[in-house]
Amino acid sequence: MSVELWKDIEKFENQYQVSNWGRVRQLKHIRIYSSGKLRNMPEELVKFSDDMEGYPLVPLPNNKINRLSRLVAKAFIPNPENKPIVNHVDGNSKNNRADNLEWVTQRENMAKAHRRNNIGKKRPVYCYELSKVFPSMASAEREIGCRSPGLQRAIFSRRPIKGYTFDFYDVINQKVIPFRGEFLLDLK
Repeated sequence: MSVELWKDIEKFENQYQVSNWGRVRQLKHIRIYSSGKLRNMPEELVKFSDDMEGYPLVPLPNNKINRLSRLVAKAFIPNPENKPIVNHVDGNSKNNRADNLEWVTQRENMAKAHRRNNIGKKRPVYCYELSKVFPSMASAEREIGCRSPGLQRAIFSRRPIKGYTFDFYDVINQKVIPFRGEFLLDLK
């Protein structure tokens, strides 16, 4: 895809558009607040934040969580079988180009994730306070006494859990891999 195409976002026609490159822009428009106040909104690209799993979220004035991948897929990917889930073909949640997205069922999504080794694989983690490498998140959760998926959420949100701070650990290169929102693949 060499040309960037823009389409209106459903329910926000003439206000917001999404592109086949995975970008969102606010169009110049007038917003009417519930108080009756009017505000001229300039045209600009919308900035994203990431959810705890690393998926970009688009802030739209509907007060709902809007994953960028769903907005792109709804605008550019036909869904004749009405499949409910958007899959990233390359497994990278940051790559939201239309040519990297597809509609799948839950079963298809899980099968693809297993083939990419995104799930079902033990991920070693490092605890800074204990200076210790755990062979898996589950073993670290057992030792510090937290419930799953608490540790994964703590790593993704960059927050301590029960006073401990964790990051993923690369056992091949024997180094800590600070989580930056990318999914870590191929850790043995």
